[in-house]
Amino acid sequence: MELIVIQEIGGTVKAVEKGVEIAQRMVEEANRLERVECPISDLMIGLECGGSDAMSGITANPAIGMLSDWVVERGGTTVLTEMTELIGTMQVLKSRARNEEVAEKLEAAVNKAQEIAVQVLGEKAGYAIAPGNMDGGMTTIQEKALGCMRKGGTSPIMDVVGYGERPAEKGLIVMDGPGNDAESITGLSAMGCQLIFFTTGRGNPLGHVVTPVVKIASNDELYEKMKDNIDMSCGVMLEEGYTFDDMQQDMVKLMLRVANGEKTKAEIHDTKAMVCLMSWNPAV
Repeated sequence: MELIVIQEIGGTVKAVEKGVEIAQRMVEEANRLERVECPISDLMIGLECGGSDAMSGITANPAIGMLSDWVVERGGTTVLTEMTELIGTMQVLKSRARNEEVAEKLEAAVNKAQEIAVQVLGEKAGYAIAPGNMDGGMTTIQEKALGCMRKGGTSPIMDVVGYGERPAEKGLIVMDGPGNDAESITGLSAMGCQLIFFTTGRGNPLGHVVTPVVKIASNDELYEKMKDNIDMSCGVMLEEGYTFDDMQQDMVKLMLRVANGEKTKAEIHDTKAMVCLMSWNPAV
């Protein structure tokens, strides 16, 4: 890891020059790397949602959950995050914790997010969701949270880690991080996720400069409207009789293609978020 401190290096100009020097060296080192075969157990997949609608918790998020279970069953790691979007799911989350210690970590993380939400938004914080979510047919934070949680499938929660912290365990992990999409996927990238599956019902086009982001639509109407940004639609389960098993197989194939180098729509069209790694502190 490289660290540049403007005050220590002697000002902005020297800091930029040093940054360019480091970046050039990293590019040279990356160009010398050779591709090698890796098992599924080496994969770490980030799970994200943004611009959700009423269908997100019915189609796309449960389908991502089945992908998560598939990866975990084969020894890999998946990461659920966005603590503000897990408010209201405490009992369910704790029931899936692998032990009491993990259950306590989950409770602390969700309680912290809820306390801050109340401080910022008042006593009716549980009803405060984004206008786009409301337009998409959602009503409360809890409704959104129940859909968000389904991205984690049915696997036991093995641990709760800090923002950008690399987990010591494999399996389903919860990262204590923000709900803001750009900050959230940056934390997932920092902790080591090689891919991020990102569901949307309203059309969030966000990608990332470091990690491939696979965009999944919750409905076919959105997919048809935003084919430049969306990699796959889960709306087929509603309109063409697809089952969750069918969707899981399609997602596994897409995941393996991207892991093997196929570019996502966000990479092709360069709709990537700036790297904005921050110290996650919901009190700020």
